[in-house]
Amino acid sequence: NIVRRNTFYECEGSLVMRHGDRNIVSENFFIGNDLPETGGVRVINNGHKIYNNYFYGLKGERFRAALAVMNGVPNSLLNRYHMAKDCIIANNTFINCDNIELGVGSDFERTDVPENILIANNIFLHERSNEIYQTLDDISGISFKTNVAFTRAGPYRSSGFLGINPDLKKVGDGLFVPTASSIAGIALESFEFLKTDITGKNRSLATAGALQLDNAAEFRPYATKDNTGVKWYNSKSDAVAFGSCDTHAVATGEELAAAGENSAPGDVVDL
Repeated sequence: NIVRRNTFYECEGSLVMRHGDRNIVSENFFIGNDLPETGGVRVINNGHKIYNNYFYGLKGERFRAALAVMNGVPNSLLNRYHMAKDCIIANNTFINCDNIELGVGSDFERTDVPENILIANNIFLHERSNEIYQTLDDISGISFKTNVAFTRAGPYRSSGFLGINPDLKKVGDGLFVPTASSIAGIALESFEFLKTDITGKNRSLATAGALQLDNAAEFRPYATKDNTGVKWYNSKSDAVAFGSCDTHAVATGEELAAAGENSAPGDVVDL
């Protein structure tokens, strides 16, 4: 499956790589706006590529973390959890996301820890926390390479993190773009499939994160309710003043069916 160029807006859930292998998740926006339970991507099974995505203000944890790499069940049945294995998570941007969790779901059943997971070239910015990620089990099968992270305490320095300030500028509602050369031209991991950035334009610079420096001025807005979807659908229904309409007394199944046929919005069916 290819999941590309969508917006998950204030969504109390996650995009979950379950029951399938070799999925591609690219050029999506996950906009949480600091609302509870808002999630990002959960990684299960093998062979996925997750790149060029933008995650903002996601507050979910555990299965709804901004990025959740799960434990699997040994010899898993099809309807359980297969080991997360051979996945690349690269050139994504995470802004003020509370939880990046590795080894999610670890318990007496889910004991297969992640294997050969590469997290590379991502930008992590968290203005309210000193943490970047949390570990819930053995993560020796997860490797970090050339990531850029900045926390409340300043540049984040750890194995696989460059310890520099990405110097991002807020240009819109939750949109942060690179503004300086600190994240451009540095020695990053190279991926054959990574030819463009989140705007769909060719990558001419080695830049961490979803958006390369020279495309910042042309950063397209993420998908909104106004510029996507069919034109005839409107999810906003008119408010109904409950208690101000008719009451239908119902004692039998036949009367219930009739009340359904004859009632208007806001009516009360009294069983």
